[in-house]
Amino acid sequence: MKLNWRSGVLYAMTMGMEMCWLYVLATLLNEQVAGRALSISGILAFYPLSFGINKLLSRIKMPMICYNA
Repeated sequence: MKLNWRSGVLYAMTMGMEMCWLYVLATLLNEQVAGRALSISGILAFYPLSFGINKLLSRIKMPMICYNA
């Protein structure tokens, strides 16, 4: 099975762009609302993990009853 490198690059670029916007919004909220009490790097550490879990769940073939329940 041959992997398509273009889909991997596109996936990584999308993740990078979304992380940049998430960082900007989290920093703004941290400065304006939380008074610098949030750990922005801790929050951003979960972001690549969520992409990996999403990719894993999309590969798992589950019966249709799981989707409709």
